[in-house]
Amino acid sequence: MSTYQITNNADLTKLDTHFKDNLYVGGHSPNADDLTLFQQFTTANTEPDQDNYPNLWSWFALCSIYLPQVRETWKAAQGKAAAAKPAAAAANKPAAKSTVKEAAKPKPAADDDMDLFGDDDGDDAAALEAMKKKKEEDKNKKSDKPALIAKSLILLDVKVWDPEQDYDALAKRIIQIEKDGLFWKSEYQLVDVAFGVKKIVIGMVVEDAKVSVEDIIDELQSWEDDVQSVDIACFNKI
Repeated sequence: MSTYQITNNADLTKLDTHFKDNLYVGGHSPNADDLTLFQQFTTANTEPDQDNYPNLWSWFALCSIYLPQVRETWKAAQGKAAAAKPAAAAANKPAAKSTVKEAAKPKPAADDDMDLFGDDDGDDAAALEAMKKKKEEDKNKKSDKPALIAKSLILLDVKVWDPEQDYDALAKRIIQIEKDGLFWKSEYQLVDVAFGVKKIVIGMVVEDAKVSVEDIIDELQSWEDDVQSVDIACFNKI
């Protein structure tokens, strides 16, 4: 049963380190711990901080690909995690509800302070000036807000020629490809194809405006002595 809490910075740091070399909480395959952890984020209507926890964010993006019905099947991988689901939901719901109420409080206070139809002309002028100032501040806040960066999560199938080939060396060579806006998963999987040959399944996250997936595939396929073909196994916008 997972004991990680997304409100605990130490837990987030541990998870980010874990996902540097693992696709899921359990390693190669998702289990109930992944479901419990993912539900903590969805219940709180948030996601991992990509700047501070890039590997944890990549795990979250990967889990988001699956349909809810598929994620529910992860419970069977570790039955004990099922009891954690209502506890996590109950712990997070009051906080979210409280936040909404607190955010709504300033509105009546602002209305009470601005008496636009009062008898004092000085008060009217001050209220109007305050409204203009607030409107200008809101406008500046919107202009300062960073633009949303479009990203994609891709899984590649890299097939080789020789069953005796050093798959680990090839995978490490792939991960060493560096581009601005390209983030490789450090873990990969070997899947049987035929006649003893395996393929490397490896994931990456790209910033759409900076990285062309076709260019990466062309570069891999240019390694003709080692790579037979490269196919996109999964492509999802984040």
